[in-house]
Amino acid sequence: MKITWGLEEEVFIVENNGRPSLDSLYYLYQLLRKNRKFYYYHSASNFSRGKDVFLGLMSGIEISTDVQLSVKGLLEDVKERRNDLIKVVNDGIIVPVGHLLDNDTPTNTCGLHIHLGVEKQYREVVYQRITHYLPLIALASTNSPGRNGLYFGKSYRMESSYAIGPLSNNPYFRFQDLIIAKRLKTVEIRVLDPFPQLDRLEKILKLIEEVARGVEAREVNLSHYLKLRNTVVKEGFTKELEILSYKLQKELGWKDKELFVITPSDLTWKAYEEKGLLGAYLLLDELYRGELKRTIKDGIYKWKPLLLRSMLGIAGHYAGFPILYIRP
Repeated sequence: MKITWGLEEEVFIVENNGRPSLDSLYYLYQLLRKNRKFYYYHSASNFSRGKDVFLGLMSGIEISTDVQLSVKGLLEDVKERRNDLIKVVNDGIIVPVGHLLDNDTPTNTCGLHIHLGVEKQYREVVYQRITHYLPLIALASTNSPGRNGLYFGKSYRMESSYAIGPLSNNPYFRFQDLIIAKRLKTVEIRVLDPFPQLDRLEKILKLIEEVARGVEAREVNLSHYLKLRNTVVKEGFTKELEILSYKLQKELGWKDKELFVITPSDLTWKAYEEKGLLGAYLLLDELYRGELKRTIKDGIYKWKPLLLRSMLGIAGHYAGFPILYIRP
């Protein structure tokens, strides 16, 4: 079975107050200046909705890869996309989490979506295979530990985001954890939270590939999935998840149980408790930047977002004024 791969990654870009601003559009505009042909289709902006707007209009921004023929090719593409973003975000803080730690804003969330392109006759089989082990795959990515500055669990985003939810009898319904995407004709894993560690992403992608290719196709048990999902959201690696992990080991020989025991949420919350809000965000930014990390100096984030930058972002990202794309 041939599989093609794609990835959409959403992240927050916050200012010195720990909140996103319309300045995020300026960074998207800079990506378009860098490579308009590619980023016209592979970048996007998101906004808060409803009452969440009162805590800030801007939500996360999105970058996505091209279609790749292998997990290795996808990882290389992800690195290139991240490097492009890192180079244009020179004075904001990149925060790869599912939900900001000090808010309670269900519409203001970021996700990590994985697309598996398979031939039509294999889509339902791959969907069934992934569904069985999706609680473990989701747990490995959980990174939304906070709500209103208090500890919530492994993923507040999984609990409350409008864009995902428990599986239904209709795999084509868009707003659930795993779907068969009508437009792209892929099996799309929507439940994952964004996180900075590329080595963890590599392990999760390899796990997804092994599950998609190698496990038994079982009938989807919606009530059992919901039960395990609720456990993942609040508690993490409980006895029930350990049993599923044992089944995964028995079926695939997968031995990396640590991937499910210690999650990005644990590391993010520990940083928040030890370093405070901005300290935790700066650590996530540093992890995301990897080898391109910068030296943070005291006061570097004391500036305020400039109205001119936001206006340039709106004009360049949405209006597409040609004069704005003349590179210096």
